[in-house]
Amino acid sequence: MANTSEAPAAAERQIEYLTPPTKVSMTDGYFELASLGHFWVRRRFEVFQKLAGKLVSSAREMAEIGCGQGLLKREMAYGREVMGFDLNDNGLKHNLSQRSRVICYDVFQKA
Repeated sequence: MANTSEAPAAAERQIEYLTPPTKVSMTDGYFELASLGHFWVRRRFEVFQKLAGKLVSSAREMAEIGCGQGLLKREMAYGREVMGFDLNDNGLKHNLSQRSRVICYDVFQKA
């Protein structure tokens, strides 16, 4: 019997498609390597906090463009929804967020 407290499987991930997915040059293997403790993810969050920390507390809505698997999005949520946009639906299928929308959208295409 499956554990119902586990996160949905990648195939069950609800992705909203505003545009078709776009092929990217970044390897999909990154999503298997990156974690909240990964130096790149930690550094991105440090920069985010320094540049936008005070603005976040008063923001009504937030979104991360290029969210991939949602590591930064998860850290910047501060207990609320942060929409995630990416053109790579493989990254969105690995997205960690359980409460925020994930949207496949290529900003270079008009939806």
